[in-house]
Amino acid sequence: MTKDPGYFKPVITYPTVMTPTVDQKTTVALATNQVDANSKAVPTLTVDRGVVGSKTTLKVTGLSTTGSHNIVWSTVVGNRWNCTTGTCWVYSPIALGTVDVSNGSLEKEVTIPDHLGGWHVIQVMSGDKIEAQIPFYVKQSIVEFKDKNGKVISQGTATFVNSTAPDVVAKGQSGVGQTKFKEGEEFTISVKGVGWTQLDNTLAVTYDNAHIGYACGFNSNGYVVVRIRATGGPGTHIINLRPLLYTIQPSMANQHFDMVPFLSWDSDYPGLALGYQIPMYTFAITVTK
Repeated sequence: MTKDPGYFKPVITYPTVMTPTVDQKTTVALATNQVDANSKAVPTLTVDRGVVGSKTTLKVTGLSTTGSHNIVWSTVVGNRWNCTTGTCWVYSPIALGTVDVSNGSLEKEVTIPDHLGGWHVIQVMSGDKIEAQIPFYVKQSIVEFKDKNGKVISQGTATFVNSTAPDVVAKGQSGVGQTKFKEGEEFTISVKGVGWTQLDNTLAVTYDNAHIGYACGFNSNGYVVVRIRATGGPGTHIINLRPLLYTIQPSMANQHFDMVPFLSWDSDYPGLALGYQIPMYTFAITVTK
């Protein structure tokens, strides 16, 4: 009834940044024997949010400790699909390097790990004590597929590789970047920086505006590859990824918003008040005979 507009580059739309209504952040150590209660250090970041692989510079003043300090990325590993034992995840910090304190201050550029998205904390440690810590928000992003010369040939979409070889599985069985697929052919969509809380560990998937399932990024450390079959006949077809509330494990009785796309994701999603910036993705593919 209307002309097919054809393929277009994927769009990732973030909600408006809102000031969190609470100060607490996930992975922050509070009132534990690991925190140096006597520390008066003041940490700052040149940038407090970004995608995996981005950089920020940490500056700390007011340190009373001396010598070499460890810079640590506070994060977790685990999943929710088999956490019936009561232990769904454990803290698993990632080292970001070391830096020496000079006159009570330090400065260090750090690279955000290719790991879980959402709220994390950069911590400055002297031995086993946290002398300073500051939150950083990891935004989700689309994986780019490049040719051997480094030229981007597709964003997010790629062929599906039907192999269980370890190097293929590590990439979620995604293959060569591509935007055109034969009808019935399987393809993949890849994103990074998906989080680990019940607010941001899952994305709902719709194909031509029909809800077909969801993808979770916790067990894969923020790296999500969605496997889909090209259907609907020749022409342009639209795939959306949207936030949803993960409510399967731990079980929540009488859940009224169970594992479906949250259509008002940019205006009244519960995570907005906590500073979460979970986007909506719009991908297009061309299906051929």
